[in-house]
Amino acid sequence: MLLLTVCYTTQPTQQQERKKQKKSIQDGEVVELSAMKFLLILLSIIPAALSQCGSSQTMLNEGAKLCCYYDTTGIPTIGYGFNLNGTDASSTLSQYGLTLANVLNDCKKSTSKSCLTQAQIEAIFNSKSYPEATTCVNSFVSGLSAQVQAALIDVAFAGCATLNQFVKMKADLQNKDYTGAANELKNSAWCVQVKQTRCSSDAACILSGGSGSQLQYNLYFEGQLSS
Repeated sequence: MLLLTVCYTTQPTQQQERKKQKKSIQDGEVVELSAMKFLLILLSIIPAALSQCGSSQTMLNEGAKLCCYYDTTGIPTIGYGFNLNGTDASSTLSQYGLTLANVLNDCKKSTSKSCLTQAQIEAIFNSKSYPEATTCVNSFVSGLSAQVQAALIDVAFAGCATLNQFVKMKADLQNKDYTGAANELKNSAWCVQVKQTRCSSDAACILSGGSGSQLQYNLYFEGQLSS
């Protein structure tokens, strides 16, 4: 018996065609939405990167501490990095009804009896700490761009003496060698003491504040650009 196998080639129905077209449109919409989402993310990153260089970033780096604490080098501190070993510590605290002895006692005993308010630590930061660090930077190297100055102010919060130890970085800044200055900061002992993100952020601000572009800033902050 001879068996015949008949193959039928079916044409896609109109319903199948409509489904196929609908899927193509949906795929296109997904791609378009993904591209738009990426653009929105990119636009949100750039302002965030630019905001790294400024007083608000130093406040973030130092952290808000209402009571006495010891910093990474063992110095009693309060607020946004206000040094309680400073000559003006007693007079500053007295403005807010606190005595230096009682505040330091909190550090020694790990208590929270003599503390400041959020408004008070912001006032100390804005009226004393940041202006003093700014004066230190201006005496270190004058005429710097806002980004570079902000980065050095952040370093000066460790003390003006700490900033003045950066002799090679000072020379680089005076010669407008911003890449060299950024590298000096990243390879310093100070960089080891603080968080890596803080160090990289300040180094990137030095680079972008000179002749560096926003792309250079991003690459440096991510550790992909070293020279």
